[in-house]
Amino acid sequence: MSFYINVFYALVWASLRFTSADAPKAKLFILREREFWGSSVSIIIQSKKITELSQNRYIEIELPAESTVIEISRNIQEKIEVKAVINLEANKTYYLKIYRELDYFKDQIMLGRLGAQSAQQELKHMKKYDFSAIP
Repeated sequence: MSFYINVFYALVWASLRFTSADAPKAKLFILREREFWGSSVSIIIQSKKITELSQNRYIEIELPAESTVIEISRNIQEKIEVKAVINLEANKTYYLKIYRELDYFKDQIMLGRLGAQSAQQELKHMKKYDFSAIP
């Protein structure tokens, strides 16, 4: 009987030890440069609103290494303007930048990928969004 109890406790311990908190993670940076339009944008990851990102700010977030859906909308419109799927790999860092494409026929926000060196240069001039300030 004690053998089965020991097996049970071993299985419980293993399941607690290898939860999603221990799953391999990827680091994601989303940058928003200073622009002449002022409203913040909503960042939605895996259907969960993460934050409203103002100009000249960036977020840094660790996510599970998996296929991840990122959506962005201007808060004044409340409709999703950008929807991207990115396959995050464990122990890698990804840099995405929100920018504006504007001409006579359209005014839309876009999401582009940055190289590490370019992103590091831009991050020097931006403020990190403070998740701890969220109530």
